[in-house]
Amino acid sequence: MTDKARQHFSYLQVVLKQVGKSAEIPFETEVFNEIVNHISRIRDPYVKREIALDFEECLENEMKPSYYRKERLRRRKSEIRESYKIYSEFAKPLTLCIELEKIASAYQSDRGDRMATGVELSSKRYPVHINGKRLKKIPPDIFEVDFLSAHYRFGVHSFSVGSAITEMLATLEKRYGLNFRELEEAYLRSNPGDNS
Repeated sequence: MTDKARQHFSYLQVVLKQVGKSAEIPFETEVFNEIVNHISRIRDPYVKREIALDFEECLENEMKPSYYRKERLRRRKSEIRESYKIYSEFAKPLTLCIELEKIASAYQSDRGDRMATGVELSSKRYPVHINGKRLKKIPPDIFEVDFLSAHYRFGVHSFSVGSAITEMLATLEKRYGLNFRELEEAYLRSNPGDNS
């Protein structure tokens, strides 16, 4: 559990004192600790991360841990598992997607359309945003479903590179009868040192 969640819970305790509900603090503290222990025992790393973030957000919005446990925890775990199954069907091999994203991020120029002039493209790359974090590149240890949220920001506009690459691969699979997951697994078996 993050320090941020503990900070939000400390603030919630102050709020409970201010509104005259100090008697609830020991119970809410006990429930908070139960939820933290429950989250630490979740085996699936994706579900664990998502539940921890959800709990943190609810605490930030001053939801009591007892209410979270009673009304939200079980339902959110089920929703997260279900959405993971759905997104996993659309997710493509991560190593291939990351390689294609590297190509997409390099196609930029500093001024005007340099491709038409034959001047080499800049070696800089766009920072990529995933799950609210700004990254210099996509880490190889993210979940495949997280790649779907990868996007570049341009002021108030954004380009969803993760969804675009996934859609392009899905279209190629459908049109030409390909299976990129099988192809990528075969490629990695025949090239064991190449995890691009």
